Amino acid sequence: MNPWTYKGYIGLAAVDTEQDVIRGRVINIRDTVTFEGDTVQEAKRAFQESVDDYLEFCASLGETPDKPFSGKLLVRIQPSLHRDLMVAAQLEGVSVNKLVGLALKKATARARSTLNAEGAMPRAAAPKPSVTAAAKPAKNSQNPGKAKTRKPATKV
Repeated sequence: MNPWTYKGYIGLAAVDTEQDVIRGRVINIRDTVTFEGDTVQEAKRAFQESVDDYLEFCASLGETPDKPFSGKLLVRIQPSLHRDLMVAAQLEGVSVNKLVGLALKKATARARSTLNAEGAMPRAAAPKPSVTAAAKPAKNSQNPGKAKTRKPATKV
């Protein structure tokens, strides 16, 4: 399935053939936000409700919703590739960080192009303590597409 975007959050879903349900999670934050539905429409609605529930939960705690990416990335590579990067950066007249950043920007452009019309990948802010939020469509109720939300627990 293609990813969904809502309020800057990206949801990715997959069909669970054993449980005959569509399950998903928000993929661009460290906090755990999940959703589930019996149909694509229900799963998409549950994704949006899960994001809303997550934002409300964070607001109730007085916390900023998770945007954990600091801009620092530790990458382990072979020494020969590290050397080649240094040489390439010097030949280009830029730092290794700049060269790697440009290469990563080009690589992530493909991911950006797969998102729907709402969705540029959101920009990140400083990390905060992680919280959990989950939503699951109600079963055997008068409104089967409505997501039920359990109270998220704070991770320690």
